[in-house]
Amino acid sequence: MEEKALTGIRLLQERRTALISAAVTGKIDVRDWVAPDTQDVEEPQEATA
Repeated sequence: MEEKALTGIRLLQERRTALISAAVTGKIDVRDWVAPDTQDVEEPQEATA
C-alpha cells in the first residue's frame, strides 16, 4: 500500500513539473486561469488504519 502511494506521489510530481514547464515555455496558455475558491475545497482527511 505504501509503495502504491509513493508511486502515485511521484507520478503527480512528474505531471506537476510537466505542467509548469509547459506554462513557462508557452506551450499552454494560462493567462485566463483563475484559482479555484479555496473555501469550497474540503480539507484532506488523515487516513486511520
